[in-house]
Amino acid sequence: MNNLNNPDWNISPDQGEGGGNSKWNYALLVPMLGLAAFRSIWSREIRKETVRLEMEIDMERRRAQGLEQASAFQRQQFLNEKQKAVLGQVEEKLMERQSIFCSYVVSRDKRRAIEKDLLVMAREPPLAQLGIDDGLRNIFRNDHKCAEIQNTNKHRNGSLMWVYLKFWKQQMEQQKTQAPLVATQPTEK
Repeated sequence: MNNLNNPDWNISPDQGEGGGNSKWNYALLVPMLGLAAFRSIWSREIRKETVRLEMEIDMERRRAQGLEQASAFQRQQFLNEKQKAVLGQVEEKLMERQSIFCSYVVSRDKRRAIEKDLLVMAREPPLAQLGIDDGLRNIFRNDHKCAEIQNTNKHRNGSLMWVYLKFWKQQMEQQKTQAPLVATQPTEK
């Protein structure tokens, strides 16, 4: 090996047996070239493997994000269907409650029991997001509209309850349309 600080250790072209140093040059040159070629090929293969792995990781990350988005969308759809079903039950109970309110025969205790059930339903997960309990209390205090005495159609009793039911249904639809937008937004990691 050449040491530039110590000229005595350096190999000069005229050193060697028989006046030529071709043995030394080729003896050192061939392995060095072999190592350089091997390193070059090895580095290229490592780069290829790294790029391939990065692409696989990126594809897997995208697939996981897609599955996460699909799962969030399905959860929201399930929640919307559950809300719709429970809101239908609330509508039925409100009609029954208003019918009892307008009746001269049925006990007020039955109406109060229905009101308690409605408030409990309002706090349960499907409806808790809609926040309907304040609206229910307002209906119980202020909805005094009754149809004529011979009325058999429960849809004709009440006024405020129909306004609230329409509002809650619109609110539910708004949540339904906003949920896919939220589910499709990419998450940062």
